Amino acid sequence: MSPSHLSRRRLLPPWALALFGAAMLTIIVLIFPRASVFQQLGSGGDPDHGDSVRVLLLRSLLAKGEKGFALRREYIRQLGLTGDYAGAFSEFDRLQADRGNPGDSLWMLEIEVASWAFSSQPGKDGNAAARLRTAGEELLKAGGPSHLAWAGEKAGAAGAYDLAAKLYLRAAGSDSLNAIWYRRSAEMSTAAGDCHGASAALFAALDRLKDGAVLLDGTERKSAFLDGLRALQACGQLDEALAAADRRMREWSGDTEVLLFLVRLAQAADRPGQAQHYAQLLIKPIASGTSP
Repeated sequence: MSPSHLSRRRLLPPWALALFGAAMLTIIVLIFPRASVFQQLGSGGDPDHGDSVRVLLLRSLLAKGEKGFALRREYIRQLGLTGDYAGAFSEFDRLQADRGNPGDSLWMLEIEVASWAFSSQPGKDGNAAARLRTAGEELLKAGGPSHLAWAGEKAGAAGAYDLAAKLYLRAAGSDSLNAIWYRRSAEMSTAAGDCHGASAALFAALDRLKDGAVLLDGTERKSAFLDGLRALQACGQLDEALAAADRRMREWSGDTEVLLFLVRLAQAADRPGQAQHYAQLLIKPIASGTSP
């Protein structure tokens, strides 16, 4: 007898089995209306992927009167993961109305869902863009540095570069003084076409102290200084770049790389006198018999 004759026939097609499973879970929820049911049955799922069965369970639990914050928060997240952004936003509004001040965790949840909605249709979902911006602005008021940086990453990934720049800069200016967040803010400002914002973030890193010492080491400081000048140069603000350079020149008055850059910058700005000044600083160590 051939192998095909030996195979067993399925009692139910796959779609019927899935429907039967969902129906059984619903019956369990209706009989045992407790949040622990969801936790036990859903603990093995992937938290970063939507699951229609989990949505069904959560909806049933909430319909039976369960109102735990964690349960409602997870319901909103699952709606977002399954692409029901309108439903997620509606549930968020209900939860916000019940709680009054949403707090960081709810603003972060709205940023997360809004970033998914915004990314799914860049530039088309005006509601998602507005919610992303509103939640980000609220988080800017009192959010902790790690929350702000997380929100900056989400906003940047969704293409809201100006908001991401502000979130990173606020995170960088916190007590933790994480230097990389200044750089991230500058990158987001550059992506948004804001050359002044990019240079301001990089120059701000030069001025910050941590535990009484400068935040950046020598190599990082020079990189931030030059990149801050390049940001202004990129949008044609040559005179402003030269003025910023002059204000900070003492630290790099003998640095060959910096001086060569400034000679070229002054030449591009049609400032021959200033170009000559930088060139003289460049050759001064050579004339004295020392290396820069």
